[in-house]
Amino acid sequence: MTAPAITVVLPVYNRAKTVAATIASVLAQDWPDFELVVVDDCSTDGSAAVVASLTDARIRTVRQPENRGPSAARNRGVIEARAPLISFVDSDDLFLPHKLGFVKRYFDANPDIEVLIDSFEILYPRFAHWKRRAARTNPDLRDSAAIECAVLDRTAYKATPAISARRQTLIDAGLFDEALRRREDMDIVLRLTQCARVAMTSELLWRKFHTRGSLSAQLDTFIPTVI
Repeated sequence: MTAPAITVVLPVYNRAKTVAATIASVLAQDWPDFELVVVDDCSTDGSAAVVASLTDARIRTVRQPENRGPSAARNRGVIEARAPLISFVDSDDLFLPHKLGFVKRYFDANPDIEVLIDSFEILYPRFAHWKRRAARTNPDLRDSAAIECAVLDRTAYKATPAISARRQTLIDAGLFDEALRRREDMDIVLRLTQCARVAMTSELLWRKFHTRGSLSAQLDTFIPTVI
């Protein structure tokens, strides 16, 4: 079987209500040459059944042997991936239709770049009337040191679904730190700036939904997992 151009890694844990919409947004891409690796982190709410009901041949599902958290699920997806390029999506977010096409064309046009961090739109639910929608637009940069500074001084955004990278680069960087419960996106971006050629783009490529159940909404979880 010919390897796809891009692997999209989707970790899922108890997202039966949202994961179908996330998958639909990936399947609707204007770049069709991809696989979607869904890593079920031992869901107990029917998420696995929702994914199994979707019959597109580009979907491949693997199940973790035990619940180990999103970083371990993403790492499993990277290891399982057949494509040389990896993009990530979370199970309550949506890709815009041109996401993968933009990513593929960017890496093709810039063979020296190993990591691309894109921009996105964040939507807040109805309980947050004071702030419903906002663009998270990154600067256009092609300098790893400048991107490191921008992330550290919070003038750039680095949510995990904004990260696309060459698969081997992620492996060489050590993948996601599975001991972190939060800010694993910042951790891996900072490590990538130390060992890879990283770029940022202002192109808005996906939508993030800030919900009560998302890790980004849990302000008290920036602690290591007890081993």
